[in-house]
Amino acid sequence: MKHSPTIIFYCCGVAVICAIACVFGAAPESATSDPYIEAPVTSCRVIDGDTVEVSVTLTLPLRLRGVDAPELRVAEQKTAGVVAKQETQRWVDAATGDGHKLLIRAYRLGQFGRMEGDLRDRHGHWLSEHLLARGVVVTSGESRHKWTKDELTKIEGTK
Repeated sequence: MKHSPTIIFYCCGVAVICAIACVFGAAPESATSDPYIEAPVTSCRVIDGDTVEVSVTLTLPLRLRGVDAPELRVAEQKTAGVVAKQETQRWVDAATGDGHKLLIRAYRLGQFGRMEGDLRDRHGHWLSEHLLARGVVVTSGESRHKWTKDELTKIEGTK
């Protein structure tokens, strides 16, 4: 039976991390910390405030680990979601200006077939930390954040 790349990707997220690790010679940091790989990012497209699509040797959606942004597809969150997406886009544009590359740190395959991880610029700054500092995302755990009207209004005011 032949599987499409999408099915293989969804079923074998660990294999994706292993494949990237093999290509770039990365290895888990230690047995006591979360395993991850790091690899140079060749291109980056912002999907929304907490998800970017990155190209390493393949293109995959990357869900920023540990943060949650308002959703673009939820009517009550859309305006704040646009603000979060714009801030993510500003960071990516600044970080990749003059041909500079990003570094991806991917941990595991998460929900909806997205890798969980983060992006680092050439100065060592992490995208998720920047978005938290700008106030356009909140820290998140395993479950989706329940946005309040006050939180969304505050994000909308950071334009």
